Formats: sequence, structure tokens, C-alpha cells
Amino acid sequence: MEAIINYTKLDYLEYRYIKRDGCNCIEHINFTFTILVVKSGYLNIKINTKNYIVKSNEILLLNIFEKHQCIDCENETEYSVFSVNYFYFKNLLNKFYKNNNILQLNKHIIKNKNIVENFNSLANEFITQNSLKLHHIFNLLLIELFEENIFIAKSLNEYTILDRTFIYIAKHYNKPITLKELADFSKISEQKILYIFNKVYRQTPYQFILSYRVFKSKKLLNKGYSITEVALSVGFYDQSHLHKHFKKHFGITPKEYLLSLSQKK
Repeated sequence: MEAIINYTKLDYLEYRYIKRDGCNCIEHINFTFTILVVKSGYLNIKINTKNYIVKSNEILLLNIFEKHQCIDCENETEYSVFSVNYFYFKNLLNKFYKNNNILQLNKHIIKNKNIVENFNSLANEFITQNSLKLHHIFNLLLIELFEENIFIAKSLNEYTILDRTFIYIAKHYNKPITLKELADFSKISEQKILYIFNKVYRQTPYQFILSYRVFKSKKLLNKGYSITEVALSVGFYDQSHLHKHFKKHFGITPKEYLLSLSQKK
């Protein structure tokens, strides 16, 4: 049994309701700040090299660009996922902390009952409420999270470089991007940028760009674009190129993903 429902009433936020038996996916990167709220059952999530058991009425937070994987969950689990746009979240976070340094999560599991209840209430209202009210409620909940002191400043130069590099990738991902372009934009050597990507993301810049193209392709498929249109618009050579990398990231083909969307309408 599986149910996945997507709502995108706000341009910076995607909400998904998921109910499924079991969870096992390949390791991947999210390009959003992700708030995962478990309503029933539990999830076993590996983040980088550490495992987290997220129980009923707990929240898991996933930082932007964090490698993670859902593993070995055979129970029926019901949970909500709030995915917040990178640029929107970063701007709000830095305003709250009055800090322009790169901010990283200090903890991943939130057990504060009031915060969990508030996010569950928001999930229940997401279908019926108008965009303005949802925007107001959700931003208040983000501030509640920030007040839990879950972030610490990362003033390390490498995080600043990666942040600047992603801005370039987000603008040019649908075109060929060379290592030299990224190095020149970040004002460091090609060897240095390769080293930083491998150290932090355990990926080359090219693999990171492919992951971002797949991430963008899924969003376009959700909006009703054809597989061919999506493949070309996000920078893949053709439909088969998208097919290969989409299946590698999500375990299903774009066609199978579109079929799953139509079955849940």
C-alpha cells in the first residue's frame, strides 16, 4: 500500500503526504531544506554515515545538500514532508540569526511536542487553506524551529565556496557547465573545487549537477510537462539520458513516476 499526495500552493514550498508499507531508497541529495514529520510508524534514515530512527510524533530535519537514505523499514508508516526552496530558506534563516555565514544543522531530531503538533495541524489544513494563510502559518512554524537553536554558523571557507558555486549551478544547470567555469566563478583552482565537492558531498561537481537536473526534472513532471520536454529543458541530451539518471536517483523511470502520479489523482 502506498499513497503520495503533492501540494504546491506556495512557490517556495512543496508538501507531500506519504503512507506506505516499507521504505528503502538509494542514497541521494535533496536541494531543499526538508522537514519530515512522522505521524505513525517509524523511519530509519541514514544521513551521511549516521543512522537516525524517527519515531511517531517526531520530526527529522534534513539540511540542504545532505546525503541521506531511507533504509530497512518494513512497517506501515504515515508521514508528511515539507520541502523548502533553498534561496527562500537561506534568506529567512540568515535574517533570523542576523548572520551571513553558512548555517548548518546542529541536530536532526525534534521531539518538542508543540512543534510536532503544529506541523501535523498544518498538514491537515494544507488541502483547504488559501496560500496567504498557509504562508503565514508555515513561516511562524519555521521561526519556532529556529528558536530551538538547531543551527550553528559555519564560517569555513569551503562552505562559502560551495554556497557560491550552487548559485551558479542553479542559474546554468540546463546548459553544459565545465569545471573551469565553476572554478573561475568561485575564484579557486579546479583541483580545489574537486577536493571540496568530494569532501563535503562525496560527489564530483558533474555528479552534483546531474543530481540537480534530476531534481528539477521531477518538479517539471509534477507540473504536467512531457518526458521529452523535461529532458531537454533541464539539460539532458535526450529522453534516454533522463531515463538513466532518473531511475538511478529514484529507483523508477520517469514514465513509471508519471503513472504513479496519475493513479493517485
